[in-house]
Amino acid sequence: MKKHWTEILSILCAVSLAVTFLTGCSKAEKTSEEVQDKLEYLTNINVDTEKYDINDNPYLDYIEKQNGVDIEIINEASSSQYVQKASIIFASGKLPDYVLINNDLRTNFSIWAREGLLLPLDEYIDETTYMKNDILPLSWELSKIDEKTYAIPMQRYDVSPRMTFARKDWLDKLGIDPDNVRSIDDWYHMLKAFARNDPDGNGKDDTYGITGRSNDEYSLYIFLDAFNAAKARYVNGEVLPNYILPEYKEWLKFMHRLYEEGIMDPEYVVNTKQQYWEKIASDKVGAFYHFWSLQEYRGLNGSRENMVPMTPPQRVDGTPGKNINAMPVRHWIAISKDAGNPKKIVDLLDWAFSPDGGNFVHAGIEGMDYELTGDKLTVKPERKGKSWAWRFITMGVQKTKMDEQLLYVLEQSWGKLGLQHLDFSTQHGTYDEISMLIPPFPELADYDLLSQRDEFREKAIIGAIDIDAEWDDFVARWRRSGGDEWIKLYTESYNDMQNK
Repeated sequence: MKKHWTEILSILCAVSLAVTFLTGCSKAEKTSEEVQDKLEYLTNINVDTEKYDINDNPYLDYIEKQNGVDIEIINEASSSQYVQKASIIFASGKLPDYVLINNDLRTNFSIWAREGLLLPLDEYIDETTYMKNDILPLSWELSKIDEKTYAIPMQRYDVSPRMTFARKDWLDKLGIDPDNVRSIDDWYHMLKAFARNDPDGNGKDDTYGITGRSNDEYSLYIFLDAFNAAKARYVNGEVLPNYILPEYKEWLKFMHRLYEEGIMDPEYVVNTKQQYWEKIASDKVGAFYHFWSLQEYRGLNGSRENMVPMTPPQRVDGTPGKNINAMPVRHWIAISKDAGNPKKIVDLLDWAFSPDGGNFVHAGIEGMDYELTGDKLTVKPERKGKSWAWRFITMGVQKTKMDEQLLYVLEQSWGKLGLQHLDFSTQHGTYDEISMLIPPFPELADYDLLSQRDEFREKAIIGAIDIDAEWDDFVARWRRSGGDEWIKLYTESYNDMQNK
């Protein structure tokens, strides 16, 4: 990465605001005489598909008809198994035409690019109509290997998609002003009141301050930045991951306190995604940390109007806290060396950024998801927020430029209050800059460093270990098991960027 550190960070503010006016979806279908290109797409569709088959549904049909292609999706719905499946396929020598690269595949991405299994895309991107200007320079920078662009980023239009919500009815009943909940102590007392003061009025001790899921570690991260433990940091000449910093230990001790005192849902370790949302929707949890969209909650008839967006807890030094996101890219779409028509794939993805493609990803299909009267698009009430994630994963990318068209469609899909929550999440979000800008290292592929972190975290929170007594041994074991190599490589890369 050749750009100076500060130059790259300045790109964070370089959002283009060029306006594209709202247009209706074209209903013209490709004729049977037009040649359709067969494309194989390896992806990870792990969201609700409304019981449709991923290869036989109206959304895929629409994409194919609008672009003159025939797409066969190779899917691994399990996120935990996707890395393994993609690795096996790429080792087999029989490659799909294009592939979704999630964050867990970033190391594989760099290996595959350098081994010639993926195509550099710069010449194709330069010829696109929409995507070259829609996607932020920073996101393009994060898509490069050795100064060549090997993938098209699926850029988010929110800085940090996650934020904390608290129940308005419980706040009102308990006389808590959310604007006064700032410090760690403020948060502790609010969550304790949710757990102890019978906010649902049923006379039973059956509510909790917060819940989470151990296999969705982000759901636990409300307080990470409050302890200054959310980001990798440069300390005494070394880049260190956040989870071996002393501040992370203090965060663990605070989380254990919440667990031990019954303020935190004790079943967070075993909660499934469905159980997590059912608890929130069934009035048993006062606060949670999740996506601003609240799609799952609303799918269970939860009311957005009853959820108050909470300003992140202040850091222990009194400075404002932030909701930390890894980077502006959710995933990437790369094209393999075996693709018969790479330009066709790039053109297909470029369509997603067009007015028609933007309407499709964010609103759906005319007649099925929305009605079009002249140039006025109206999402049907029962389809608001439905299948958006399924569409953008099936498509691979999405329009992200906040022009008049996108803002109008987003308001149709999520409502004015939803857009206020989107704005709130962006206002209080930021990135883990060091982890984001330092590229992954193939040399670390043989080390399983995160499982050690996860195991220690779970044991620490539930009280299976003495955090203070075990901390130094945990850090030492992590360093011996590949952590020292991690620190060496990250530090060298960080110093190299600083010197350019």
